[in-house]
Amino acid sequence: IFRDKFAFMNFKDFNEELYNKLLTEARNVNLTYKHNIIGVDIDKAAIKTTQKNISNLEENISITTNIKLYNDDFANFKPLSENGIVIINPP
Repeated sequence: IFRDKFAFMNFKDFNEELYNKLLTEARNVNLTYKHNIIGVDIDKAAIKTTQKNISNLEENISITTNIKLYNDDFANFKPLSENGIVIINPP
């Protein structure tokens, strides 16, 4: 949403009119995300980039999130609840 070009725009069947319609709809939705999202990364730069992306979402598409970020090694992280889903992107 925050950049002008994506690779899929080069597809032969890319429909720019449909894309612009969907983009406008996405920007006009007011959402409240009720679930907790926790991000953990050992890389401070990754945390800063994620914080910037979250701020952009909250400012530009009217979404309220409950996201907490921790600068730490994932191996040291202790879950905050017994239930949940873990999504990882290992090196």
